[in-house]
Amino acid sequence: MCSEKLIRRYFVSTYFFRVLVGTVIFTGVFISFGTIVGRDAGVTLLALLGGLKLLEIKGDRDYFISTYIGFLLILTNFFYTQTFAVSMYMGMTVLVLIAALISFNDQDKTLNPQHRLQTASLLFLHALPLMLLMFLLFPRVSGPLWGLPKDAQLGITGIDDEMSPGSISELILSDEVAFRVEFEGNIPEKSRLYWRGPVLWYTDGYKWVPGIPRRPDIEILNTSEPINYTVTLEPTDKRWLYALDIPTAAAEDSYLGHDLQLRTRRAVIKRTRYEMSSYPDYVLISNDPEELEKALQLPGRYHPKTIALAHSWRKQGLNDIEMVQKALSFFNEEPFYYTLLPPVFINDNIDEFIFESREGFCEHYAAAFTVLMRAAGIPTRVVTGYQGGYINPVGDYLIVHQRDAHAWTEVWLGMDQGWVRVDPTSAVSPSRVTDGIESAIPETLIRVPLGIYNNSFTRSVWERVSNTFDAINTRWSQWVLGYDRNRQRRILSQIGLNLNRRELMITMIGIVITCFSVIGFGLLTRSKNDTDKVRQYYGKFKKKLSAIGVQVNDHEGPRDLARKAGRIRGDLAERINTITETYIKIRYKNQHEYMEMLISQINIFKPSKSLSN
Repeated sequence: MCSEKLIRRYFVSTYFFRVLVGTVIFTGVFISFGTIVGRDAGVTLLALLGGLKLLEIKGDRDYFISTYIGFLLILTNFFYTQTFAVSMYMGMTVLVLIAALISFNDQDKTLNPQHRLQTASLLFLHALPLMLLMFLLFPRVSGPLWGLPKDAQLGITGIDDEMSPGSISELILSDEVAFRVEFEGNIPEKSRLYWRGPVLWYTDGYKWVPGIPRRPDIEILNTSEPINYTVTLEPTDKRWLYALDIPTAAAEDSYLGHDLQLRTRRAVIKRTRYEMSSYPDYVLISNDPEELEKALQLPGRYHPKTIALAHSWRKQGLNDIEMVQKALSFFNEEPFYYTLLPPVFINDNIDEFIFESREGFCEHYAAAFTVLMRAAGIPTRVVTGYQGGYINPVGDYLIVHQRDAHAWTEVWLGMDQGWVRVDPTSAVSPSRVTDGIESAIPETLIRVPLGIYNNSFTRSVWERVSNTFDAINTRWSQWVLGYDRNRQRRILSQIGLNLNRRELMITMIGIVITCFSVIGFGLLTRSKNDTDKVRQYYGKFKKKLSAIGVQVNDHEGPRDLARKAGRIRGDLAERINTITETYIKIRYKNQHEYMEMLISQINIFKPSKSLSN
């Protein structure tokens, strides 16, 4: 009675301890994330509860549950990243868990660790064709893998559709990839690589914002052959794409605005791949007087010194082209500096920049130049995006990082020349445009670790490994992660399967059922054949035991018969037990790999009736 109370008290105390620990975990996750729902909170909760499950393993059921939780935790890694390296690492982890299940079922410990891993790899390879088939046919879904838009936006950085002092320079320390570009033919020079993004028209004296999107009323006169290329854009959660100046037409599922900014109808919340064509040499002719008028907007009571400077240049009798050259010469000849860390402006940021600090980044020069031109009566707009990029020699494609973010301007020079790109930064730091951001600000050293920057050999090795790794990830992204609905439709149509989503699902389910049926039938047939064969040889073994005086009864189990035979013929006990255990492995544990061993053991078992033999 006392022992029963102790047992009951133990289970009650254990139950309350589990409830307490579980409550602490849920409370801690809620305090940390503000919720227990979502990607980060859910994964954290699953990891903590899975770890606690390992502490209470008592039987087979707990072991299997812990292993299956491990499989779920492997899946959660893809909620954060789906790179090739992570996929390979998760694949090896799956093999380890499969080997653990094999080890647990091998209670007699007949398989060594190497054999268990080999068996797990074989099972994995058997499942690979079916996995590839399901990948090919499974209807593709839009949006991020985890399906929670709030989580999809976490950690996304990039150019915004507003520009203020410091907004672009904040991106220079980011080594994140903005997009990658594959060209048909040679990659153009860096000085020609202006990737057009948001176009900004209005300013309140501090911040620049875009205008209201309207139908394009502009004429493009191309003076060169178009450049064809494919862009793979990382998620931005923004409603625009990037194209090389000047795009000839909109990409699929996008449209061109009146300022030739490439916009989309939905935010880019997943990696997007699109084909583009652009004119490197062009003339943009606007047929909209309202557009030219809004390109002269300036806020009242702001930038009085800068406006007065522009008026003084005009009084010198300079025309529009000469005014542009005057402003660029002013930036080039006066002590202006291109710097990542400009001073903070207190009052009027344009006047303080031009007449006091004279230190700034591309957004400072673009904004100041635009104010100067508008004050002189020249329509001007700010264009933001990226300039340049890093050529990956391994994959022969261009990588544009967030640090390549840039701002420049376009000025209206009449119907003959139209909108002309003018980059004021090039007047202060020409190397920024010709050689890239690294040459303009070498102290950033983003792409190469600081410790090996000055060692040419280790730096070259690092760059080679980094380029190779990025090239592998790029191909993985294109052919695996980029296998979307459109690509699936194209590939299936090439093999004659023009199916909608419902038909795809039905076809996939039918193929899977057929595959499992064929595999199951094969296993059952093999099992039946092996069972008949093992029974046949075990019957032969029992006849040999009967021949030496051992009475064989139908109701006896294999081990009971072996013990009885061993008592009668002690000289044969070890061999009888060995044959019996091999038979049990095949008959009751489905370890059919021992079939040949059993046949060999029974064939060489030729006892005589004499005890001496």
